[in-house]
Order: sequence, then structure tokens, then C-alpha cells
Amino acid sequence: MYCQPNSTGIEEDVFLNKFAIFPNPTNGKLNIHTLDDATKSSYILLDPLGKVLIKGNINEELTTIDLSLLPKGIYFLTIDEKENQIIKVFKE
Repeated sequence: MYCQPNSTGIEEDVFLNKFAIFPNPTNGKLNIHTLDDATKSSYILLDPLGKVLIKGNINEELTTIDLSLLPKGIYFLTIDEKENQIIKVFKE
């Protein structure tokens, strides 16, 4: 995973050169943008204890996850479990 600056000067998280996750931190909506033909992937959002909060599929170039009902805190997003890539998501 590395951070790539975007046009707003805020870094967005990019991993495996397949996905961009933004904005992070977020106040409600988290976007997953596929950078190549990585559609038909899945994601899981976990709390700090590992409890699954949200599961879904990435079927389009841009997928939005609604975190508005979750309390402020740190969460963990995994995309394609077989890749073992986890990104911290900060909810403000």
C-alpha cells in the first residue's frame, strides 16, 4: 500500500495498484475506485475487534460504502480476502 496525492492535496490510499480508497478520513461516505479491471471483487469492513460490519461487492468502477450510521473511530477495510490487504479507515 502507498499513498498517492490527489488534486485536492489530500492523500488517498492505493493498494496493489488496483484500488483507490477515499476520502480517508471520512465523515460518512467511503469510495472505492478501481484503477484497472478489478471489478467483481468483494470488500469487508471490520471493527477493531474483527467483527464484520459491512460486506459487499465491487461491480463497478466506483463503489460507495455508507458509514454514516457507524460511530466515529477506526475501522479496517479488506478487499479480496485472498490478497490479505487491509487498510485503516478513519471515521470522523
